[in-house]
Amino acid sequence: MSGTITQQFLTPVLVLGADREPGRGVVAAAAAIGRPIIATGTDKEALAGLRRLHPEAALTLIAGDSRDDAHAARLASAVAALDRPLGAVVAAIEPPSLRGRVLDQPAETLHEALDRTLIAHAAAARHLLPLLKRCDRGGAYVMLGGPGSRAPWAGYGHRSVAAAALRMLAEVLHNEARTLSLRLQLLCVEDPLDDEASPLTARAIGSKALSLALCERCTEATRAVVDFRAQAPTCTSPPSAHRALADARALLRRLSSPNVSSSTSPGTSSPSKDPTP
Repeated sequence: MSGTITQQFLTPVLVLGADREPGRGVVAAAAAIGRPIIATGTDKEALAGLRRLHPEAALTLIAGDSRDDAHAARLASAVAALDRPLGAVVAAIEPPSLRGRVLDQPAETLHEALDRTLIAHAAAARHLLPLLKRCDRGGAYVMLGGPGSRAPWAGYGHRSVAAAALRMLAEVLHNEARTLSLRLQLLCVEDPLDDEASPLTARAIGSKALSLALCERCTEATRAVVDFRAQAPTCTSPPSAHRALADARALLRRLSSPNVSSSTSPGTSSPSKDPTP
């Protein structure tokens, strides 16, 4: 009962693309801290599955996306009709699953990549930022981006071009949102952002996106783009590192030993013993 009462006083987090793995990760992170959630997507079955995954969450489902201005306007109208002030928006819009060389495919393929990434994010921000402003609570808007924004991702040229364009869009919208007293940022995830991502990776991405959306005084709040690795490699020495170091020390001791003559020819064993470590 106390959890239900608390949720009534918390502003909800709007999650775009909650029917895909990264968006589901954001929903899971919000549900874990008892935050009300407005989840959107086009896969109604996947959206319904969120209720089964998070039966205790204060979850509202809306079918829709922001593929263009018209769809984004309808989505914003549906959110506004709930008459609930938004606490934050996390746009986990699905990137295109396009593979192959740019030179091997028609220009229309690149057009599609830009539509499904750049245009979808731009349309969503254009229609949803006013809803955040209407709440007058200094809300935050976080876009999720994938790898390839600074250097080409091998085999995914179209996605790399779209990711680089999204990074610049974030820089532009970050500055424009500041004039509205709002915060817009891009969480640039260096791990793949699609349904092939593991649930563990999705949860890590979701937790990071939500913490960024809800933070107010953290150092990352002032940056337009925040780089993040959900699967950070561990910095451990290779198994042979200690052995190699021991061998090097033994060699130095051998060379510095007065019993080792520089005239010893290859293949001739030295009469002296190895120095004791």
